[in-house]
Amino acid sequence: QFLYLIGITMTPPAALSGSNTTMVPPPAGPEDASPLVVVVRHFLLFVLLAGLAGTVDFGHMKAVLIAPRGVAVGLLCQVVLLPFLGFVSVNTFHPEDVVRIQVLVTTMVPGGALSNYFCSLFNADLALSIAMTTASTLLSLLALPLNVFLYIELLSGTTMSIPWGGMIESVCVAAGGLLCGLLISAKRPTWKKQCGVAATVAVVLLTVYTLFATTKKAPVWDRCATFYLSVAFPCVMGIFLSHLAGTAARLTPQQGTAVTVECSYQNIGIATSLAFVAFPGGDEQAVALGVPVFYGACQGVMVVCYCTLMWKLGRSYAPPSCAVWEMLKHDFQPADKAEKEECLSDSELDSEAPAVGSPASPTSLSYARPSSA
Repeated sequence: QFLYLIGITMTPPAALSGSNTTMVPPPAGPEDASPLVVVVRHFLLFVLLAGLAGTVDFGHMKAVLIAPRGVAVGLLCQVVLLPFLGFVSVNTFHPEDVVRIQVLVTTMVPGGALSNYFCSLFNADLALSIAMTTASTLLSLLALPLNVFLYIELLSGTTMSIPWGGMIESVCVAAGGLLCGLLISAKRPTWKKQCGVAATVAVVLLTVYTLFATTKKAPVWDRCATFYLSVAFPCVMGIFLSHLAGTAARLTPQQGTAVTVECSYQNIGIATSLAFVAFPGGDEQAVALGVPVFYGACQGVMVVCYCTLMWKLGRSYAPPSCAVWEMLKHDFQPADKAEKEECLSDSELDSEAPAVGSPASPTSLSYARPSSA
């Protein structure tokens, strides 16, 4: 509040009263931002990212960082493509001002931690997904104010404050969780199963909290058509165009799937916090909160459908012939060959086993059935 009063004092009166400029009110603070809620939310985010990073093979992560083409393509889609799609959407469907600002903000925030979970669940390149989440989260401290200035202040004539305290807290928690998980992966590779269980529990609790904290204030089932179209358009087009970008960059199929998921899946928690800050109360806040809620529903449905299609097309580490519950249950990331054996059918094992008396190739040895002894 003190910094806001200083900004008002130093702002020329014409900028406050002009018809072409909209001043967003000072933050009154989210109603659910009690210290206990904030601590629990940050703790769950830390556990989720640490658990997912702990399931990654450390050698594979180093290979991704040494050849960062996938990370570069993902950042280009996340930081440049998606905010541009948000700008195109609000200028095509012309929603009300509150929805217009919040759609732009939602497409500007960094990628969500659940994108890593979907890459793990559907066996895309998890190491690349975690590397992109780390990079986009750190880069958001620079990219978010630049995009806000370009698309909201310069092109839309609206002045908006950014909650730097909450942003820095989220970045520190995310970076700390990822680094802790990578340290576990490097020093305790046998803890992968426990890390996966911890990440699953954290994602369930975070999902329940997000739905409870937002939908009670922002019902989204009674909006006009322009609301649904303007919010869904960036998500749908983001999946399509980022998939084309990964193909054009000649990424591996698994890397292309991870890039697409990372680009389309936004951090709804940060977008919701920005809605609390920009619209501190009343009907405008309820309208603004509906944007990340509906966007989160769209990205969840679209990412699940996309990942399922990519799995069946062979663009996942999981074999397309594997049953769906086995694909979701087992980890097929590059280092985990033992669980692949359990998922492959008997016919596949027999067809890939070496003939009696013939030298066994490395591939056949990788998929050979363990002896009964």
